[in-house]
Amino acid sequence: MGIALGVEAAHLLHFPNFCRDNKYKSVITFIDDQADTEMNYFRGRYQHFFEIAPAIYKEVNQEGGLDIQILSPTKFEGTDANFLDIRFEFIKGRAESEVIQQQLNQWASPESNEILTIAVCLNYPPQSVAIGLYLPDNVFENNIPVFIRQETSSALLSMLSSRKDEEECQYHKYSHIYPFGMMDNCYDLDRSGMEKGMVIHYIYEFFNTYGVLPESCPGMERLKKSWNELSVAKRWSNLYSACSIDYKLRSIGWDGKSDILLTSEQIELLARVEHNRWNVEKLLLGFRKPTADEMEIIASSKVKKDEFKNERFVHPDICSYEELPKSSKDYDRCIVKGISLVVNYRKSVQ
Repeated sequence: MGIALGVEAAHLLHFPNFCRDNKYKSVITFIDDQADTEMNYFRGRYQHFFEIAPAIYKEVNQEGGLDIQILSPTKFEGTDANFLDIRFEFIKGRAESEVIQQQLNQWASPESNEILTIAVCLNYPPQSVAIGLYLPDNVFENNIPVFIRQETSSALLSMLSSRKDEEECQYHKYSHIYPFGMMDNCYDLDRSGMEKGMVIHYIYEFFNTYGVLPESCPGMERLKKSWNELSVAKRWSNLYSACSIDYKLRSIGWDGKSDILLTSEQIELLARVEHNRWNVEKLLLGFRKPTADEMEIIASSKVKKDEFKNERFVHPDICSYEELPKSSKDYDRCIVKGISLVVNYRKSVQ
């Protein structure tokens, strides 16, 4: 479950901060007393991601501190590596140990400049509850979201997190605890999210055919017909892009009420964010960055380019935004320019 959440987070956590300063990456940290073994499995499963990106391994030492090891990208270096906006870290240690509690306390502190979320994903539900409820005080005092895995019922955690009187109780220690994973109460895609993915696909296909952004979108039946012809992987690609819209609009200060009018600078910034998201998506799906020799072959003809993409899962656009061809940048810009069509689709069809 922890791995599933970590991978999902890598698909979703892409922000303009990294475009302004590449030290601001989204950091996904796994804490486990078998983190070394799990890390090797994870890096093997997503080997093409770690051909480009470094990983951080930390282990609790006898002095009660953390030894840190930086694992370099396994294949590429220089400008061909470390251009992703996601970083994975692995800490070997038990969550209840003093050194791990101190680390969590530091992350949860307002002075850390971190935006933290914690997920407790142990196999034994009562142990998950125990770990989740006895986190450092900083976690609860600063309203850090804590997701606790349960298997059958969320009754206990729901009771703990509820407030009897919102006006009289300005602070509730467990108000930001959220149970998840229950068999009788699962999260799923809502209709709005699916529709946004369909509209993004339509915009992409329209631009691919005509080279311009559509002025409007067709009705739902037309969108569904095109959507149903897509592979599952491409559907999820559009859905992840749809999920990123709120982050993008929040980053430019959109109030949710006025018309969405993007400046050329904002379009370029959000196009970078979209490409960063796409890079990680493709790597997690099993695509890889081509070598310099493969790039020469790919550049020789469209046939070769399609062969590498469709048969070998080697995509030439897995690179930094600066190295991306103009034609590919135009697709990212098109998706960003079409955000208003996506957001306003329900209004137009009603």
